[in-house]
Amino acid sequence: MSRGINLHDTSGLGIQVQRASQLGQVECHLQLAALAVEKGGFLTNTVRCVAWPALCGIGYNVPMEYLRTERPEKHNEYAQMIRDVDRSLWAYCKDDEKLLQSKRKSLLRIMNAILLDHPELNYYQGFHDVCSVCLMVCGEERGGSVAEYIAMHHLKHNMRCAFDVTELTLQLIFPLLSRVDPELHRHIMEAELYPQFAISWHITWLAHNIESLEQGFSRNLISLTCLPDVISCVHSCPTL
Repeated sequence: MSRGINLHDTSGLGIQVQRASQLGQVECHLQLAALAVEKGGFLTNTVRCVAWPALCGIGYNVPMEYLRTERPEKHNEYAQMIRDVDRSLWAYCKDDEKLLQSKRKSLLRIMNAILLDHPELNYYQGFHDVCSVCLMVCGEERGGSVAEYIAMHHLKHNMRCAFDVTELTLQLIFPLLSRVDPELHRHIMEAELYPQFAISWHITWLAHNIESLEQGFSRNLISLTCLPDVISCVHSCPTL
């Protein structure tokens, strides 16, 4: 039985996620994807803590290959990471300074480990926001593994030496927006805005911009492309 799942929840969602996580990777992904797009998604962080790693192909009871330990070596962007982390996690740790400092140390360990183990990835401001959500939903060890998977798959094009692929991806926003909200699209075109206005939404998975943050992450995780993330950016355009 998976730890952390309430098998007596009235929705039965915990049981469904538990059963799906025990299936083969393809069937597991299909079943969890179907649950993720239902109203409310996975509903609670307790359920997400099982569902997100399963979506990343990480077995719940399998020892992590990626143990989070304090490493003597630091990534060359470590100083910038510290500055970004020092502005992070306020919303998650309100009025608990001890918890805030503990989670910030965990966040630094996660990012430093990922970047040291994958030198082809480059740090950018905003990656810490993605890792923060993974940490606060899944804890340091499992959240770190989920963040590693996201970095290696969903965000890899953002972690190149340059943002050239990222900028190409943002070009999808205007064609999609023209279908979703033609009037808003017309106003944006008249204002001669460039799609770069949405770059922070894209590279952080809208970590600062949507109320149902965890549900947005769930929908991004079920996709093999950046399309759900771009569509989320489109739906955020009316907030401009």
